[in-house]
Amino acid sequence: MQLPPKVTTRAFERLAEIGAADQGQALRVAVEGGGC
Repeated sequence: MQLPPKVTTRAFERLAEIGAADQGQALRVAVEGGGC
């Protein structure tokens, strides 16, 4: 596992778009690998 997690520039741009929206939007996060 890579710590801290790698977050792309595009991901930060998308988070800003979601945060700036007037209407509520959901954010889906995918986790690859790992688990209990």
